[in-house]
Amino acid sequence: MRKNQMTYIALLLSSTILVSLRGGVITYALFYLCLGIPVVAVAYIFYVYMCLQFYQHTPSKIVEKGKLLPYEVIFRNPGWIPFTYVKVNFYDEQCKVEESNKVKEYYLLPGDEKKLDTTLKCFYRGEYSVGVKEIEIMDFLYLFKITFPMMWFLELTVLPKVMELKDLGILPTYEDPKSLYSFSMEDMLLESDTRKYQPGDNLKQIHWKAVARQGELLTRRVATEVKRENIIVMEQCAAEGTLYQKLALEDKVLEIVLAISFYLQAAKIGTKVIYEENGLQSYSIQNELDFGNFYHTSSKLHFNSRIGIENILETYIETNPKLNFYIVVTYYITEKLYVSVQSAIANNQQIVILYVQHPMNKVEEVVLNKLRMTGNQVYCITPEDSLEEIIGR
Repeated sequence: MRKNQMTYIALLLSSTILVSLRGGVITYALFYLCLGIPVVAVAYIFYVYMCLQFYQHTPSKIVEKGKLLPYEVIFRNPGWIPFTYVKVNFYDEQCKVEESNKVKEYYLLPGDEKKLDTTLKCFYRGEYSVGVKEIEIMDFLYLFKITFPMMWFLELTVLPKVMELKDLGILPTYEDPKSLYSFSMEDMLLESDTRKYQPGDNLKQIHWKAVARQGELLTRRVATEVKRENIIVMEQCAAEGTLYQKLALEDKVLEIVLAISFYLQAAKIGTKVIYEENGLQSYSIQNELDFGNFYHTSSKLHFNSRIGIENILETYIETNPKLNFYIVVTYYITEKLYVSVQSAIANNQQIVILYVQHPMNKVEEVVLNKLRMTGNQVYCITPEDSLEEIIGR
């Protein structure tokens, strides 16, 4: 292209000099021809842009982060003039089109069609444009090149990645993690309040006097079934750093929460996810359907809360003072969080902190060491780390 441009400039200068020195019909014809070339070249580029038929397609508009999705691009020339140079540039920040690192320059004869069958992979959750970002068109003499943005975009909804853990080493070790309920004999109602025995009932709850009177196995009804909940408190404040550093941290927080809640619901262990977005949100996950609903909701979370995770922890504990097991997932380690955690532990709450690690300042390092020295369970996880190796054992 540069060689052609230099040749054209030399030709234009030469014709201008000839016109000024000699004149003549041929000289002026050459001069006006040189002046007309850019006009015709630019008009040709706009003609190609207006006539080019372009189509891109994926079989689904929803995909999980990191999974390959089939992707098809088609270019067609419906006119009667050849298209000498058409090149596509793909989005490559949030989504990678396989083979997009190769030069994709197309020459299309009248009625010709070119197709690119490949795959794409999305790196971050959310809703954004993928595929072709812009189209470059060059004229037939390779003098000018104009880049046109796409008039319509292919948008995908990218769901967070769900890691299936084989085990979960952060659960309390003093109790069976599959035990949801603990019963107390002091919570029994009157002996007359009984029900029929069901397989699996505790034999100590059989009302033997009622059995003798009625001739069938009866058990006492339980007034209250004390449930020890597993609470996940999730960070929702905006992360620090560049756009893609923020997305990496936010995505890792979601991946941790989803991996833990998926494991717990699969093990028939009730879980509640607490976060702040337009008010304190509480999402109960008791079964696969609950998890599926939360999973689709999680892809639309904005991470723009102005309420620190320590305030969410304090507020929930105040309104729900019963003993619970808390998992705090955050990318901020602050002195306020340390105070809140220590206060919760003083009230016999069990807390595990999962810290999504990024370059820390000195204050964060000091607080992190204080949390560890006082016996708190703190796990540092980078966006690149495997959850299976850190919490899945």
